[in-house]
Amino acid sequence: MDIDPKYKPMIVGDNRKMKGVPSAHFGVVIFDPPHVGPQGRDKSRKRFDVDFGATVECGKKQNWNLSYLYPPFLKQAKRVLKPDGLLLAKVTDMVNNHRSKWPHCDFMRMAEESGFTVCDLIVKIRKGPMLSNKWENAHHARKRHSFWIICRNSQECERFRSPAR
Repeated sequence: MDIDPKYKPMIVGDNRKMKGVPSAHFGVVIFDPPHVGPQGRDKSRKRFDVDFGATVECGKKQNWNLSYLYPPFLKQAKRVLKPDGLLLAKVTDMVNNHRSKWPHCDFMRMAEESGFTVCDLIVKIRKGPMLSNKWENAHHARKRHSFWIICRNSQECERFRSPAR
């Protein structure tokens, strides 16, 4: 699923609405949202906000992060997942104005509030240094991480099967 048809997804749509997607249809949903919103245009050729789909509001009103987008997505993910289905989410923390934002914590809390059971958290550490000609020192080491959050659409993490007869 992608909101932009130019990527030729199987389903064109907004993950906060999922119109036309049947309920209890998928065994797994994978969520890799934009991690930062529009940050203005830098002087590079890369158009980060457009290239990475980060075109929704991400300003002071939203506390400089995109966590406010999680509840409508989680409601739809719960609807389209089969009972006991898995939700895999890749979330990256960020820094704004020298303050850490913790979207991975927001996601886990909001997933639990939506009826999911958060079962695991896998930390992926990026290789190589984060480089920018604007920085002399990196003060926030966590920004080198991304998190895979594994949730189950049930009250248990393990999927129990009845014994073979």
